[in-house]
Amino acid sequence: MGTAVNSVEEAPIIDGLIRPAIMRLISESEGAYRCERDLHHHLTTCLAKIANLELGTPRRRVFMEEPALACYGSGRKGNLDYFFPDSDVGASWDVGPRDGVAMELNYNYRDCFKVKKDIQKLIDPASGYQRSLYFAYGSRHGFYESVQSGIERAFASFEEVQHEFRLPMGFRVIVVEYTPGGGEHLIHEASVATPCVPAELQWEDTQMPKLAIQLARTKDNVAPVQGETESVFYIDRNTAEVLLHDELVKAQIPLKSKTARCMFETTRNSAGGNRCKLGVTPLWGNEVRVVKDKVLRSEFMDWVQRLCDSGQAFQRAGRASWG
Repeated sequence: MGTAVNSVEEAPIIDGLIRPAIMRLISESEGAYRCERDLHHHLTTCLAKIANLELGTPRRRVFMEEPALACYGSGRKGNLDYFFPDSDVGASWDVGPRDGVAMELNYNYRDCFKVKKDIQKLIDPASGYQRSLYFAYGSRHGFYESVQSGIERAFASFEEVQHEFRLPMGFRVIVVEYTPGGGEHLIHEASVATPCVPAELQWEDTQMPKLAIQLARTKDNVAPVQGETESVFYIDRNTAEVLLHDELVKAQIPLKSKTARCMFETTRNSAGGNRCKLGVTPLWGNEVRVVKDKVLRSEFMDWVQRLCDSGQAFQRAGRASWG
């Protein structure tokens, strides 16, 4: 085990830590983020699964909401979502270029002006970041194109002042488009090996279908024994209803409660929408992915646990109000 950890720490920050964490996020994600902060938290969790971030120590491997080094059009410096220092660099800096990777996130916004500001922070010559990465995840129509447009606008803002300006070496972009309902991810990647203009970026596309994601999860969560088939890991609705019933009874959640019914029935929130705390109801077929009338058992049980946790939290809150 020690050898594996060392190999991760010695690998380049992007290819040895950040990109694997993004790929892990994609394999786990169903696009159900409420806001960019949700995406930020999920990525941090994935990073921590790959390497010890040593948060809370002087040796921490990542700084979050770290002040950017240069202004980017608004008269203020703003913050970076992440900064990953090189292992041999101290824990704090005052001015000047930084050795490490500056990183910005984008969840589902297509505002070219906002994308432009993110990119400006990463490529600004006054910052002098040796390496930087822009990670954008979204499901809206035209999302990928809006990121490309934002890159072009950020580039133009510097080229107007410095005509020889080019996108710097070490700048990298990963754009992930999620297909709601279909559950597929389309990954667009580009990196700058030699200074160039946006039109010269070489984009590589990778399709990650839902089935591949499910099978990857199965392999991660369960070690099949010889002779087992894929059907062991998938359950139909009848089996799912039995499993849900048993877990609700075990957790002492009333079977007539909204929490118990929302998996397979349409329940309404206070505004009259067919929703519960966990999403659109019935969860089965909306939030819980159904493929050929079956779901991945481990995934379904995760949702059952979330329902039980939610129901028990509601009960504790009720007892506390009466206390």
